Parts: sequence; C-alpha cells; structure tokens
Amino acid sequence: MTTRRYLLVTIPLLMWLLAACSSSPQGPAMSAAQTGAAIEDLYQAGATVSSATAWDQLPAAAIAAVGGISLPPGATAGALPRGVYVHDQLAAAWVRTGDSDDLELNWLHEAVAYRLTVDWDATAPTDMATLSPGESHEVPTGATLVLVQDGVEVGESSMASGWTANQCGFDEPNSAAWQGDLGDANASLTLDRLGFTFLDTAGTATVTAEVEATARAGADSLSAYLELSGSGQLARDAECAIVDFAPHAGSVALGVAISAAGAQHSLDFHTAFSEPEYQGGALSGIGLDGSLRLDGVLAAGFAGALNDANGNSIPGDELLLTFADSQTMTLEEFLIDQVGWGPLAALRLLAR
Repeated sequence: MTTRRYLLVTIPLLMWLLAACSSSPQGPAMSAAQTGAAIEDLYQAGATVSSATAWDQLPAAAIAAVGGISLPPGATAGALPRGVYVHDQLAAAWVRTGDSDDLELNWLHEAVAYRLTVDWDATAPTDMATLSPGESHEVPTGATLVLVQDGVEVGESSMASGWTANQCGFDEPNSAAWQGDLGDANASLTLDRLGFTFLDTAGTATVTAEVEATARAGADSLSAYLELSGSGQLARDAECAIVDFAPHAGSVALGVAISAAGAQHSLDFHTAFSEPEYQGGALSGIGLDGSLRLDGVLAAGFAGALNDANGNSIPGDELLLTFADSQTMTLEEFLIDQVGWGPLAALRLLAR
C-alpha cells in the first residue's frame, strides 16, 4: 500500500518535470526579422535617453575648460602634486595659493565656482614605483576625488591600484579599479566599475578588463558593460617594458540595458574568441562562438570566423548565425537584410 502511494505521487511529479523540461526552448527563440526589429527598438530607446535635455545640466563644460591644463608639479621629483591652487585664465596655468596634504584645484566657469579635491591616500597609502633605472614616481593605491559646484558636491570617484616587480626589477601595475558618479537626481553619469588585472607567467600573459557605466536622465536610464579576458604571448624589450601582446584565445561579453518611456530593452552578447589573424598590423579575422540575447530571450547563436573574406567591406560572410526554427544565415546576409544599405554604406566607408 505504501509503495502504491509512493508511485501515485512520484510518477505524476516526474511526468510534470519532464514536460516542463521538454517545453523549455533549448535553442534560439527569435527569427532573424524579430531579432532585427528588437535591435531597432533598442537603438531607438537609446536615442531617447541620449537626447534628453537634462544632460545640459551636467558640469561637463566646466571640467573640459580646465581638462587640458597640466597638473602642477610635485614638491620633489616624482612626487604627486599637493597644495591649494587657483586657475589663472590668462596664463592657462594653476597658481599655488596654499599648502595641503591633498591636491585642491579651484576655478571659475561662467561665473560659477568649482573645486576638485584629490585625496591621494584616502583609503590606502601611496607607494613609490620604480619605472626605469633611476626613475621613481609616487603612485596612488587608494585615492578619492570630490567635485564641488557652487558649494554643492556634484561628483565623486575612488580608485585603487596594485603594483608588482617584473623580471628586471621595475614596477608595473598588475591591477586597477575605478568607480564614481557625476550629476544629480535630474541627470547623472555613474562609472559603476572600471578595472583590469594583468598576470605575466614566463612570457605568457593573462589579461582581464571590465567597464560598466550608467546614464540616468529623469526616469530614463541606459546602462552598458564590457568584459574582456584573454591570454597570449607577451613581448618585452631589453628593459622589460611591454612592447607587444598578441592574444590567442579568450572571451568577450558586452551588453546594454535601457529604460525609456516606461519600456525596458536589453542586449547581452557573449562569445569565446580564438585564432586571431592580422594583416598589416591590424586585426583582419577572428574565430567566434557565442550567443546574443535580446530582452532576456536567446535571439541567436553564432559560430565561425568574423572577417571580410569576400572583400566587400561588410564583415561576416564566414560567420554563421542560427535563429529560431533552425533558420541560418551569415552575419553579412543579416546586416544586409535587417540593417539596410544606409548604415552599411557608412560601415563600408569606415572599413576602408
């Protein structure tokens, strides 16, 4: 009796699980036309966010006004600059007005006062890095930056770095990270993450890099990310300075998520890469194997070589895309069918 009850309970449960698994799509769930339409919707949503008038409120022009002016020198050779400075517009230079353990830059832009304060050792002490024989520089390993506009903080960022000695005994960065934001509730730019790691093992290097940023304008937003990982051969000169890095395999992930006018759109692209080919010092082809998701749905898988084998300046004639119901076409065919000749003409001009 107990066995019969067990079977009566478990058999329907197993059948339900098998049915659920078999009903889950294993391959792409969008056609080529649907994929093209979703990409167009994503593009239009991005245009809505990027064209918002709220971006005019960001202090980008004030930062650009002094962005090209060299930082003042440190107190000693190789030291980071410290002290209080005011911008001299006529001389286009920073004039020291006081002492400080931090670097404080003050300037006026369109009659509005700005102050940028850099605390070089906010979260970790600075370090002296030997970059070449007889040349040492103070480097920050945990710094913060604060931007104030007319007495109100409108931006902040923090950075960290790690250093290691190479085969020649010189220091080089093996990791770095940066994050920050600029703006207010009406419009803001946020650097969610920016970093890299570097590991050199007997001439074979492994490199990772990542960046993610978010733009917000009112209730609308656009967030994008890029993640890279690669291993390959590393070449150094006689003083161990890196002169070349030739990756032979790795992975790429990139994506964008957009909220505009109450609608949500997203794209996620993931691929492994291998066997890069170069012509005239430029990348001419690379093997890819990955997938594309749109709005969380698997839109297409792809595999093959990304190149321009037929020389018509439209890439992808050897990269095969697979859509729903086993529909296949090359990337070149997809671009021609779904993108249109206007953007393709611009693409061909850029490729020349």
